[in-house]
Amino acid sequence: MHFSPSLRVTDAKTNEHDCNGLFPCPSINYGNQTGDYEGVAAFGGVVHPIWTDSRRNQERAGDPACGRGRGLMEEVFTATVQ
Repeated sequence: MHFSPSLRVTDAKTNEHDCNGLFPCPSINYGNQTGDYEGVAAFGGVVHPIWTDSRRNQERAGDPACGRGRGLMEEVFTATVQ
């Protein structure tokens, strides 16, 4: 088994506590513990990392159909790395 150098699969870091400078942010669930159930699936030389990103946490804030009006909060993403 061998490991390759680190490879970035996103275009920017997320900041779970950023809400354009507003704290506490109504679009963040501070009790959620982002990352607790994330990980990596790998098989046959293909890897699928899984991560949470909150950069768009205020998008759709105020829309009662989205997070009870809080907005997107966190989104979950994956990528395919070979």
